[in-house]
Parts: sequence; C-alpha cells; structure tokens
Amino acid sequence: MRTIKFRGYSEKKEKFIYGDLLTFENCFGISENEGERNFYMVEPNSIGQFTGIYDKNGNEIYENDILQLKIDGEKYNPLLVVYSEVYAGFCMLYERVLNNVIYKPHRPINPNWWDEIKDEIEIIGNIYDNPELFRSEER
Repeated sequence: MRTIKFRGYSEKKEKFIYGDLLTFENCFGISENEGERNFYMVEPNSIGQFTGIYDKNGNEIYENDILQLKIDGEKYNPLLVVYSEVYAGFCMLYERVLNNVIYKPHRPINPNWWDEIKDEIEIIGNIYDNPELFRSEER
C-alpha cells in the first residue's frame, strides 16, 4: 500500500510538520503521524505531498523539494519536484523552463526510470526554505 502523507511549515514550531493534511475553508494544518497526534497550522505555500520515493541517502522526497542529479561526479541542473496535471503524477521540472507557460517539459517520475538513477539523486533543499537553489528565468 502506498504511503500518503504531507508536510508543511509551522511558524509556531519553526519547522516542517509531517502527517495528515487537514483543511478548513482557507486554513491548512498538519496532524502529526507520530506521538500524540498534535495539529499545527502551516503555511499554505509550504505544503507538499510525499512522492513515495527516496533519495540516495534514504530521505523521503516531497513535492517542492529541489534535487541534484550527479552522475560520474558531474552535477546537473537542479530539478524541482512538482505535481503535473498533464501526467497525473509527480514530475521533475528543470529550472530553465519554470516560467515558460506555453511549454513545460516535465520528467515524470516513474519506477522504471527512477530505479536507474535513484543512487544519483540527492535532496539539496526545497523551494520554501531555499528558493535561491532554484532560480527561475524571467521570461
């Protein structure tokens, strides 16, 4: 069975909270999966869903994470994890096309492709905490 969980940044706790997403009109919160099941309000633009995959260090990859692909010592452009309506799934988006509304080439994250490169991908940040790692080009 696939794990469905979310994360969001809590100003009160000054950290990301992981668990179930709850919404009330225009308010968003996360109910922690561990411990006493505490509920925290979170910043709406910080919310991301767990993709079900892990980086080379075993860290869970969430929507809005920034990934670094490194093959044979060579680093490639950072990749942003996004949900694509077109592919109805999680994809990686290259920085150079972030603001290109007409054509956004996404790289769907599928098990066959992921298995080939999973040992080469590492989370280097997320768009909420580290926007400077993934600067978009002005178009």
